[in-house]
Amino acid sequence: MFDSSAVPRPGSARAAQAPVAPLADSQRRLEAVVQLGLCTQRVAEGAAAVDLAALNAMLSAHRARRKARGFRTAAAQMRVFSTELASLMVRVAAAVAELSDEVGRLCQRGRLEGQLRQAAAGLERPDARLMALVSVMNRDVVLACERQSRQRQRLNHAMVQALRLCDAGRNLARCALIEAAHAEDMAPQLTQVAIDLGQAVAGIIEVLVGMKTSLEKLAS
Repeated sequence: MFDSSAVPRPGSARAAQAPVAPLADSQRRLEAVVQLGLCTQRVAEGAAAVDLAALNAMLSAHRARRKARGFRTAAAQMRVFSTELASLMVRVAAAVAELSDEVGRLCQRGRLEGQLRQAAAGLERPDARLMALVSVMNRDVVLACERQSRQRQRLNHAMVQALRLCDAGRNLARCALIEAAHAEDMAPQLTQVAIDLGQAVAGIIEVLVGMKTSLEKLAS
């Protein structure tokens, strides 16, 4: 992040000599935020898949009646989990869109500030108005970095929430697997359903971990 104490003063030679804003890696930042958006969509799709699988599991368990009561309860809780995760990912998607806009604006400001610095450096005597403009752009970049940092923190908190939800979902899938064994003739079918549910949750966790990695890239 920019050091606000380094904001150049109008007319100072320091402004002309200061390095371009640390946004040379803007392409990497943009790629990271695009990846966040793609991962958000994948998690939302995963939550929808879990919800559908859990609904099918409940219908299958209904045919086994009392023998699969425990399994049916676990499957119902899996639907609650998927609904909560889908709701959380709607908020995450909005936050990612906001962050994407901010990253784009920050990169634009950084490039413009760099061009102004280069122009100032090419002058024999720094122009006070140009230096003032460089100073304003520098402050804009500082504020944009601070906003981006807050957005990343909110997203990171949401990722922690989602991972906690997935831990609960994984435990529910394990419960369903245990309960499936009591369904007698339906046991093989329900066991496979429970395994599929567990794998679906594991896939969502993998995507969420990837999202946290993308967030870390934005912070570096």
